[in-house]
Amino acid sequence: MPTGTITRFFTSQGYGYITPDGNDGDYVVTLDECSDLRRSQLSEGLRVQFDEGDGTTGLTASNVVLLID
Repeated sequence: MPTGTITRFFTSQGYGYITPDGNDGDYVVTLDECSDLRRSQLSEGLRVQFDEGDGTTGLTASNVVLLID
């Protein structure tokens, strides 16, 4: 599973972007894919692990979990 950082998250709209380590392009992530995180916990700069996907809008992230350093 790749890891990366939430670089932007729009709480009111329920989606954002993850930049993977190695910066291979941003992945779109929706609040529904952040199973162990609540809306109030999502913020820019969080380190996460996720599954890669390819959706109709481009690269997508699913099964997103917070990494504890």
